[in-house]
Amino acid sequence: MSSVVSSAIQSLVLPVVELKVLLKLLGTVDYCAPLEQLKPTAKVPKSELMAIAQSLQSKDLIDYHNQIERFAITQRGRMLFRLEMAARPVTPDEWLVIQSCRKGAIAVEQIVAKVPVSARQDLLQKLEQREFIKVTGRGAADVQLTQAGKAFLRSYRPTGCQAVLSLDLLTNYLNFMVLAEAVEIEVEADEGDEQAAAQPLCQEEQGPQIAAIA
Repeated sequence: MSSVVSSAIQSLVLPVVELKVLLKLLGTVDYCAPLEQLKPTAKVPKSELMAIAQSLQSKDLIDYHNQIERFAITQRGRMLFRLEMAARPVTPDEWLVIQSCRKGAIAVEQIVAKVPVSARQDLLQKLEQREFIKVTGRGAADVQLTQAGKAFLRSYRPTGCQAVLSLDLLTNYLNFMVLAEAVEIEVEADEGDEQAAAQPLCQEEQGPQIAAIA
């Protein structure tokens, strides 16, 4: 990470709600979790939570991908029902998805059970691109803390006296800092071992040269 980028990260000032999301993320396995689990407060609406995630992603502190949550059939999609099965330009699973929303907008969970859960997002994206369905609701998939996010939190220095963080969030932060320090010590130790191992080799290489000169 360049010094310019590092300096920019250190100078960031986050709103409390964004900081809480990051600190909640520190309490998850591999710093990765569904966005819904990272609400700064229980009453934060989904639209505001998405806005927080978008803001953090724009600062390169987290990474996530949008996923389709609700969708409806389009007029183009309805036209498929007028075609013979062999003439429909869709796969069997895509056709099941279209049939699922024939009566109106539905959530992804309401797609007929025959369609594998793991394949649904890919199917929906393809159907949206071909304008057979329209998306009426999006959400964030798993959120991942980025390297820049880790760098920001390592350099973060809390200030002020307003009580805004819970003990759970403080524990997440302290555990993260302890682990970060342990990793840094291990890296320094490895570098020291490499330097120590390289030193005798240099001396051995110089020995014959000195003898030859003499």
